Amino acid sequence: MSQNTQEVANRFYEMSQEGKDREIWQELYSPECQSIENDGHTVQGFDAMQEKGDNWQKTMEIKNVEVSQPIVADGHFAVTYAMDLVHIESQQPMKMTEIGVYEVQNGKITKEQFFYPPMG
Repeated sequence: MSQNTQEVANRFYEMSQEGKDREIWQELYSPECQSIENDGHTVQGFDAMQEKGDNWQKTMEIKNVEVSQPIVADGHFAVTYAMDLVHIESQQPMKMTEIGVYEVQNGKITKEQFFYPPMG
């Protein structure tokens, strides 16, 4: 039996509090999940999402991330992220907030989209 959106959102929150980001992908995401950034850059599938995450970690050191409780509406849920980061090249510390919106179908996350202010 597949999980409903509330159950997926609750599990996503629980795992994010434990820092289990890679495990979230493995357990909760569809293998063909689509990921859309604020600038419209889109990738699809686990491999492309992992490459995107690896590239992010090459430019930003993540000092702390706080994830809010999810808000659920029909087949979607949203969380806010508050992050303390350090730009690796410049060693410039920065704070960033973003909203992640997730679409759930048949008990799996099929799309994620992020909204945040321009960086730079």
